[in-house]
Amino acid sequence: MKNIKLREANINDSEMLLHWRNDPAARQASFNSKLVGEKEHQKWFRAVLRDPKRKIYVAENAAGEKIGMIRMDIANGGNVEISINLAPEMRGKGYGKAIISEACRQRKGSRFFVARAKEMNHASVKVFEKAGFVKLFDYLDERRRKIIVLLWSKK
Repeated sequence: MKNIKLREANINDSEMLLHWRNDPAARQASFNSKLVGEKEHQKWFRAVLRDPKRKIYVAENAAGEKIGMIRMDIANGGNVEISINLAPEMRGKGYGKAIISEACRQRKGSRFFVARAKEMNHASVKVFEKAGFVKLFDYLDERRRKIIVLLWSKK
């Protein structure tokens, strides 16, 4: 496994996270593919930082390079929905699996982890499967896009 460190995101990460989020490949894979403006992002990010049921972590490699982010939305009962986005220059280097695995390992009090991805987002589905998630079911969203739901459970 790649040697990575997760730390809670802070307000100083806002510009970097917006850059990653607005990357064309990230937008294509996202459920909301529109370009996000700085003001809109700042409002959203500040709200997330205050929300006890949402956590964003920034992943760094052994060299201290920022490689991606993972968001954990905590539901009732402590179950977690995970969303991940890698820095464009760090994609395809095996970091996705490491980030997901480390986040699930560190998350105390949660047993079930869920991820969702658009069917065409093969890279995301594949990285979650490499991290031990299994396809649970799929459904059509309001735009008639097929969404894959994956699950991982701590023993």
